[in-house]
Amino acid sequence: MYNVKAAWGLCEAGLALDDDRYVSAALRNAEYCLAHQTANGWFPNCCLSDKARPLLHTIAYAMQGLVNIGRLTNRQDLIVGARKTADAEIQIMGPDGFLPGRQNSQFHSTVNWCCLTGSAQTSLVWSTFYQLTGEDKYRTALDKINRYLMVRHDIRNSDLRLRGGLPGAWPVWGDYGRLAILNWATNFLVDALTAQKYSTASSLTPVGQC
Repeated sequence: MYNVKAAWGLCEAGLALDDDRYVSAALRNAEYCLAHQTANGWFPNCCLSDKARPLLHTIAYAMQGLVNIGRLTNRQDLIVGARKTADAEIQIMGPDGFLPGRQNSQFHSTVNWCCLTGSAQTSLVWSTFYQLTGEDKYRTALDKINRYLMVRHDIRNSDLRLRGGLPGAWPVWGDYGRLAILNWATNFLVDALTAQKYSTASSLTPVGQC
């Protein structure tokens, strides 16, 4: 299901090249993903390693792919599907911005560590929904999770190879990018903070009905 994130890129390419084949292929993949989503927003078989307890990283890939393909093609059903999952993540986020790094089919935590990559991706999804709807719950959620991420963003390390990087998990011995600084985690953090800056600074007009 997480491959729908790649289909988003295919959709963008199709629109840029004015080639309906790419857009149609992306939509077929998104429709496949949506057809397997459960009523509570869950995506089965949505993990690199454990389909019963997927990573927040790959759950977020599914959300990102659906909402952005839906946005590009004006497919409200895809946006609604992503929104179910995005709202479920808001419900389980801790007061400090913690989201569990692995979750089961009821969106219950199955680990005691956070996947920081997935948290940054989820922040991006909430920024998108804040832009689409103007609902404060998304602005509040992305502010909270970004603060959680920034606290764990290493900006004082004396080792220049590590300074400015974001670990894969928190605590750092969590089972995703264990004891490592990940370039893609850092990239998603930059994207999340940039999205927050522009989505919350602009005058928002809700787009459609999600």
